[in-house]
Amino acid sequence: MSLPPLAVRDDVIAVAQRDLTEPEHASVYQLLDAASDQFRAASQQQFTPASRRCG
Repeated sequence: MSLPPLAVRDDVIAVAQRDLTEPEHASVYQLLDAASDQFRAASQQQFTPASRRCG
């Protein structure tokens, strides 16, 4: 079972403080998946999905 990424496209936009370009939109989820896998491996934790709180 594949775990979901630890962030989503809207998180990237919020941190970048700008919209993504077309090439960035095309690859953002692939990059988030790879970064999430690397973070999980380095931390040696899986981080289970939970509901997100807004606000």
